[in-house]
Amino acid sequence: MNREEAKRKLSFHSSRNEDIEDPFWENGFVRLLRPFKGKQLLEEAFHEVVQLTYLLADCIQEEQVNKEMIADFWTIVHLGKSWGSSDEVFTDSELQKIAYFTEQISYPVFCLLDGTDKETAFEMYAHDYPEKMVQLENSII
Repeated sequence: MNREEAKRKLSFHSSRNEDIEDPFWENGFVRLLRPFKGKQLLEEAFHEVVQLTYLLADCIQEEQVNKEMIADFWTIVHLGKSWGSSDEVFTDSELQKIAYFTEQISYPVFCLLDGTDKETAFEMYAHDYPEKMVQLENSII
């Protein structure tokens, strides 16, 4: 996957992509929260967002960062936190998982924007998902 494809996929996860006819639109991270479509699908979307973050790490660290890409990340984290905080919609377990996912997405983006190296930015994810991290490290953009 190249950078442009990664940015396009990220835009579906934020629900900012206007191509609502694309089947991927329904399975983006934000879209899966309303109406909630279950933890399993959300977890798959979460891992893909982290993968996209990893693939786009160099772009996030650029001096002139792409506004659309940052808006996608910000939308995923902001709406994930605000929509994923309703105890009328989600169980306590689901609320904790959504909060965890948004933290795991926002932390590496924050680190990369601040100039932290890629390995350090993803160390929390690597600790919790070592097998997924090996897959990320072996991926090529």
